[in-house]
Amino acid sequence: MDGKDDVTRYEFNQFREHQGGLELKQWELRDRSRDHEELINASKNEIKEITEELRTIKSFFSWAVRLLVGGILASFVTFIIKGGLVL
Repeated sequence: MDGKDDVTRYEFNQFREHQGGLELKQWELRDRSRDHEELINASKNEIKEITEELRTIKSFFSWAVRLLVGGILASFVTFIIKGGLVL
């Protein structure tokens, strides 16, 4: 064996080690992206739940305002029917 073959074998082994490191990093990135996808899906579900709760609150306040305005109008009409302010 001459020195040239030894250098190429050394370089080849270095390449293999580098390739192994890259494959490990690739698996780590896959795991990370899978974790991120799970977090995104969980966040989407939470956003849907929050949106539904906000709709419920909005409809409650809408009905509360309607009842309040209706009560004020009914009392005003009653006031007028009863004779209003008699001076």
